[in-house]
Amino acid sequence: MFQHVVAMGGLALTILGWALQYRHQLKHDKKIAREFVGLNAIGTMMWVLDAVQTGMYEMALMYVFVLAVSMLVFFKTD
Repeated sequence: MFQHVVAMGGLALTILGWALQYRHQLKHDKKIAREFVGLNAIGTMMWVLDAVQTGMYEMALMYVFVLAVSMLVFFKTD
């Protein structure tokens, strides 16, 4: 039942990030919010941990690539 708790936490952070991005766009401009990218990066990190814990190393590697690109965007946002 609690096999993928870490992955579910990562997904929850990703959903929260998207909700914050949507709220930011409603109130401000169409730029990418730094909080959005940060929450997605943390959520992706949790997906990496879950994939490693469950032995899905190829999936973990793909998540690491997503995390790397997320971090590049994070450090380029205002």
